[in-house]
Amino acid sequence: MAEASPIDIVLVDDHPLLIEGLRARASRRSLHLAAAPSLEHSAVLAFVERADPRLVVLDHLIPPHGVSTPLIGQLVDRGFRVMILTGTIDDALWGSLLAEGADLVIGKDEPIEEVLDCMERMAEGEVVRPALAASQRNAWAEQSAAVAAATSRFGDLTPRERAVAARLVAGVALKDIAAESYVSVATVRSQLKSIFRKVGVSSQLELVTLARDTDWDGGSASPDVADG
Repeated sequence: MAEASPIDIVLVDDHPLLIEGLRARASRRSLHLAAAPSLEHSAVLAFVERADPRLVVLDHLIPPHGVSTPLIGQLVDRGFRVMILTGTIDDALWGSLLAEGADLVIGKDEPIEEVLDCMERMAEGEVVRPALAASQRNAWAEQSAAVAAATSRFGDLTPRERAVAARLVAGVALKDIAAESYVSVATVRSQLKSIFRKVGVSSQLELVTLARDTDWDGGSASPDVADG
């Protein structure tokens, strides 16, 4: 009985057609590509350690966890090279995945033979697309700095302003915020002008967008909290 050939690449993905397409084309290049039989993170780690491949290719979004990001560092810590496949085109996101330890992020919109070229070169130990990776890391660093600056501006709000902003971000109308706080709508509008000035926005939509982009929710401020 012939021994099974060593596994060169482990693919962690939940799309059967993509798996079969990559497996068939990899075979033509004399690359043994094996798909992880389970997408549970613990099971993926166990399978990869048994297979001991030269490269692990992760789909960025996989059930049941939603994203594969936590796996990147765990695989890198175990000495494996990691490549990410994603359908999301966003340099800052790609840069964040590289910062987690991935060697390369590549879009699913690229030709399958180009994806395979990158896989093969990475499995051989090459550094692939270093200039692009550096650009994506810079995009992530700039976005992180912008988020940190915006978060700092939210910190300039008074407790009352923070509570009003949090209610707006939660989708509560001005009249309802006023009723909750036993003040007039005019008073809330005046508070809103101060919030806009401190945070650096000019509309409720910009405020909500900024809050969501920075994961700001106002903390535990009560809508009827008084400043002072």
